[in-house]
Amino acid sequence: MTTCHLLEELGIGSLEENLKALDLLSELKETTQKKDLELRRSFAQVLELSAEASKEAALINQEVWEEAQGLEAPSRWYFNQEGACGEAPGEVGTPLLLGAGEPHAV
Repeated sequence: MTTCHLLEELGIGSLEENLKALDLLSELKETTQKKDLELRRSFAQVLELSAEASKEAALINQEVWEEAQGLEAPSRWYFNQEGACGEAPGEVGTPLLLGAGEPHAV
């Protein structure tokens, strides 16, 4: 009731008017808290839907791109007949470090 006493001391309205104003302020506070919670939930839902839409768009774009490239291109990327360094199957690749195949003292 501090607000009510301050209003009385300032001479702003009667006690009844101040109580009505206080009740209205309390109601306004409750309403704004409820709306804030609703907005937070709605915003979270919008973010979730946006992420889902973005993921779906990326998958659709990938599918369209893969269809345009044909089946051979992705097959070459993922199932390359050559080794990782371009050597033929069964062929030993070149060492990554110079002199790795030569004996040396430790």
